[in-house]
Amino acid sequence: MTEFPLPPDDDGQPLRAIVLDPDEITVGNAYARLLPIIDRLINEPFDRAVHAAMLSYLGSEAEAAADAFERLVTRGETTLAGRAMEIEAGLDRMAAP
Repeated sequence: MTEFPLPPDDDGQPLRAIVLDPDEITVGNAYARLLPIIDRLINEPFDRAVHAAMLSYLGSEAEAAADAFERLVTRGETTLAGRAMEIEAGLDRMAAP
């Protein structure tokens, strides 16, 4: 588990940290890397650099990301929805002024 600490609240009390497990981190990193590649592929379908970026991703991270995603899916819809809400709430607290 990797912990991402949150800044203190208005009273200086520490907020609960966002804790991500390795599968959540792997899928999040893959999403962050893959989404810009897909966007570029849609906008520039014949750009060799885009194809090289996609091939690099497929040759390095894709299998681990697919495995991590499959493990996350086995947790069930209710569990994943709860985790998503928990992570989103933590990110909202981090973004609050």
